[in-house]
Amino acid sequence: MKKSTIFFALLALLMISSGARGQYRWHIVYPDLVDSPYNFNSVSCFGENCSVAGSALIGAGNAIRDTSFIIHSTDGGLTWNSVDAIPQVILHPHGGAYFVFDKIQQIDSLDAIAVDELAGAIVQTFDGWQTFQTDTTNSIDREYYDVDFSTPAEGMLNGGFGFYYSTLDSGRHWDQLIINHGVAFHSYGSGMFRVFASPDTIFTTYDDWRTSDTSLIVLTDSIESSFFVPQFLTFGGNDSLVVLSLHFDSTMTHYSLSIAISSDLGQNWQYPLHDTAELYPTTISPLSNRTIVIAGEDSSERIVMSTNRGVSWNVYAVPLEDSIPYYRILSVAVTESGRVLASVRTDSNGGDYSLLAYLETVPSKVNESTASQTDFEIYPNPATNILNLISPSVTISILDPLGRGYEVKQTGNTLDVSSLPTGVYFVSDGGRTNAAPSRAKFVKK
Repeated sequence: MKKSTIFFALLALLMISSGARGQYRWHIVYPDLVDSPYNFNSVSCFGENCSVAGSALIGAGNAIRDTSFIIHSTDGGLTWNSVDAIPQVILHPHGGAYFVFDKIQQIDSLDAIAVDELAGAIVQTFDGWQTFQTDTTNSIDREYYDVDFSTPAEGMLNGGFGFYYSTLDSGRHWDQLIINHGVAFHSYGSGMFRVFASPDTIFTTYDDWRTSDTSLIVLTDSIESSFFVPQFLTFGGNDSLVVLSLHFDSTMTHYSLSIAISSDLGQNWQYPLHDTAELYPTTISPLSNRTIVIAGEDSSERIVMSTNRGVSWNVYAVPLEDSIPYYRILSVAVTESGRVLASVRTDSNGGDYSLLAYLETVPSKVNESTASQTDFEIYPNPATNILNLISPSVTISILDPLGRGYEVKQTGNTLDVSSLPTGVYFVSDGGRTNAAPSRAKFVKK
C-alpha cells in the first residue's frame, strides 16, 4: 500500500499551549431567512463557498411541523442567501416524510449535498443550489448515520448496524458492504474508500470495493496506555489519521482531550496534545485546510485549534457573543481564508436552539460590561418588572438572541418587561441623527 508524507511531516517540532488566554468569541449571524424559532444544524465550506442546513417550525396547533431550509454563502460566511424551492418531502413506500436536514457537505464550489439522516434521503445540487436532485427511490430503505462525498459522483454512507454503501453515480445506485464494528469512513475519489473498524483494522479499496486491503493500527500512549480511551478516528488526505481520545488520570475521575496523529496509516503516531483541559470532543473540522478546529461539550466554552496544519495547537476559551450560554458546537467548518463557522447549540429564554456563528477576534481593551451598548444605559439589570432607560431615543425595540421582537409598554423612560419570559434580551434604539443604532443587553428574571 502506498505511503506518503503529508502536512503532519513536521510533527516533531510540535509546540502546545493548553492554557492560552481567550482571544476569540463567537459572533452570532442573523440571516433574514425564516420565521423563528429556527435551528442551524450543520455547516460546511469549500474555499469561500459555504452551505448551512437548518430547520424551522411552521404552522399552528396540531399542524406544527419542521420544515427544512438551506442558506448559501460565496464570501466565506459574511453574507448569506436563501436557497429557494428546495425539496421538502420524500416519498416512501409507506407514505411521504418531511425533510429535516441534519447534515450538509459542500463538496466543491458548486456541488453540495444535504442529508436527512432519519428519513434516509439525500438532496444534491450541481450548480450552486440553483437546481436539485433528490433521492426519492428509497433504494437503501434505512436511516443514514453519516455520509461523505469526495466528488459529486463518488461517496459513501453508513446505514448503521455494520451496513455501508458506496456510489459512483451521485447516489443513483449504491453498492452494499458489511463491515462489523465500522466507526469511521472516508471517500477519496477515483474509486478509493476507507473504513476503520474498531479497534484496530482499516479497510481500503481502490476499485469501489471489488477488492480491498486491510491494515492494522497500533494506538499506544507513551504515558499511560491503559487510561487512553479513543472516542473517534478521522481520516485526512492520503494516509493521514487523527484520533481524538480521552486521557484519564490514575483515579479514572478526571479526563482531558488527547490527540494522536499518524501520517502513515497508523504505523507510527505522534501525540501533539496531551493532558489539556477537560473537553469531550464532538466535532472536528476537515483536515484539508490550514486551520483545524476541535470542539466539544465543555462548560468552560473551549475549543482546540491549530492554524498551521497541525504543527502546533492551542486551547482557547471562546464565549458566545453577549454572554449567551451555550451547550456545545454541533458542526464546525473552516473557509480557505481561515474563517471558522459553527452551528452552536444554546439554551436561551427557556428554549433549546442552535445558532449560526463565526469566530472573531476580541477587540483589545473591551469592557465586557459595556461591549454591547454605546451611548445609552439601562437599569436595573437583571430586571423583573420595570426597566429604566437613560437618554432613550423615540424608537425602542426588544429582541431576544434569535432576533425575535417583543412588544412591551413604554412610558417615558421606563419599559414594562413583566410579560417577557425569563432570559437574555436586547434593548435596541432607532438611532439618533447622524448616529448608528445602539443596543444594550439585559437579563429578565
